[in-house]
Amino acid sequence: MTGERKTPDGLTVLGGKTGTTLSAGSCLIMGSSDTSKNEYISVVLKARDHAGLYDNMSNILNKIVE
Repeated sequence: MTGERKTPDGLTVLGGKTGTTLSAGSCLIMGSSDTSKNEYISVVLKARDHAGLYDNMSNILNKIVE
């Protein structure tokens, strides 16, 4: 969503929200859909930093299209 990572082919990002607190760390929730119009909600909690947050979300999104 921010251009730091590429969205996997066959997946469309519908929206997302980041947030960071001391107790929760960096968090991201994201809605997406595949080419069959199936919708997904993906969540990453307690990432140590934004790089880890986006790496984890990229891994989740790649699993959706595999």
